[in-house]
Amino acid sequence: MDECQQLIREYFQRRLGEWGDNSPLHHEASQLAAGVLDPGERRGLDSVQSFEQEPSVRGAELDLLVGFVDDGIERRVAMPLLSLAMVHLKRYFSVDEGEFVDARPREVARLIGERLDAILADGVIDQPEDLEQVELQQIFDLSYDDYLALGCPAIERAYQNLDRGIDPRTNDAPGARARKMALLLPLYNLAQAQRGERGRERLRRVPLTRTGGPATLVRTVKMPLPSWINEVSSIATTVGVFLAWWQLRLSQRQATTDFEDSLAEQYRNIVHELPVGALLGEDIGETEYKAALDDFYRYIDLSNTQVFLRATRRISDSTWTIWAEGIEQHLRRPAFARAWAEIKERAQDSFHELRRLEGSGFRSDPKLWSRLQAPVTGTLPKAQ
Repeated sequence: MDECQQLIREYFQRRLGEWGDNSPLHHEASQLAAGVLDPGERRGLDSVQSFEQEPSVRGAELDLLVGFVDDGIERRVAMPLLSLAMVHLKRYFSVDEGEFVDARPREVARLIGERLDAILADGVIDQPEDLEQVELQQIFDLSYDDYLALGCPAIERAYQNLDRGIDPRTNDAPGARARKMALLLPLYNLAQAQRGERGRERLRRVPLTRTGGPATLVRTVKMPLPSWINEVSSIATTVGVFLAWWQLRLSQRQATTDFEDSLAEQYRNIVHELPVGALLGEDIGETEYKAALDDFYRYIDLSNTQVFLRATRRISDSTWTIWAEGIEQHLRRPAFARAWAEIKERAQDSFHELRRLEGSGFRSDPKLWSRLQAPVTGTLPKAQ
C-alpha cells in the first residue's frame, strides 16, 4: 500500500463512526477506509443513488474533503502527497472544477485564511510557505483571482498589523518592518484590487430603491487627482502585478517539480518490489509472477494516475515525455504485458486513461484530451 492510499484510509477509518449505517457518507467512508478509490464503486452504492441530488448530502461530502485537507495540514503531511490524495478523492466524489468555491466558499476561505494568518504572522512568505499556497490553489481548483478573494482578509490583516507596528511574533525594528511591508505590498495591492472589483460587480447588480418618492441615486463626489499621481500609481500597480505574477509562476513551477518528485518516489518504491527479471524484459516463472501480481497492479495504478494527471495539466511537458516512454517500454516487457492483460480483464471498469493511451499507440498526449470522466483506479477483483 502506498503512502497516498494509506493517508486516505487512515483518515476515513478515524471518521467512520460519525454517521449512521444507512447514511451515504457512512458507505462512502467505508469504501475509502477499505482502500476503494474507484468512482464506479461509489456510484454503485444504493444510498448514494438515493441521495445523489440532495444538496445537504453533497455539502457534507465537500465538507469531508475540506476536513481531509485540514487534517493533513495539521498533521504536517507533505503538500505534494496531500495534493495527490485529493486528486484521487475528487475523482472518487466526482467533484467538478470550481465546485468548492461555488458551494463551499466560506469553508475554503476559512482554511486559506487560517493558513495565511499563520504564514504571514512574521510578515514574510518563504519558499515552502509559498509552495503550500500554490498547492492549496490546485487542491481546491482555485484561480489566482479566487485565491486572492478568499485570502484577502488575512492578507489585509497582516499588512495592516505591520503598518501599525503590531507583530505578534517578533519585535521588529522599523527598518525591518518596512522591508517586510515592501515584500508584502504587491500581494496586498492585488488583494485590494480584487476586493474592489468584486465590490463594483456587486454594486452593478444593486437596483435603485425608492425612499418614499421617486427613485433616488446617492453619489459620492470625488475630487479628481492630479494626472501625475494617477500615472505613477498606474506604473506602481503594473510593476506590482508583474512581480506578483512572476513569483506565482516560479512557485507553480517549483510546486509542479515537487509534485512530480513525489510520484517518482512512489515509482521507485514499487519497482524495488518487482522481480529483476521482469524489469530486464525476461519471462518469469509462474510462482514468481503470482507473488508479484499485487506489485504489478500498483505499477498499473500509478501509471494510470500519471496519465490522468497529465490530462489535468498537473505534469510538465518534459516530465511527461520521459514518463510516457517509460510506461510504453514497461508494458511491452513480457511479465508486465501479461500482468496488464490480466488486470484489464479482471478490472474492466477501471484504468480507462491508461487504456486510452495504449489504444493510441502511446502517441496521444493526454493534455489534449477533453475532460475525463472515467475512473482513475479500482480494486483488483479476486480470480475466479
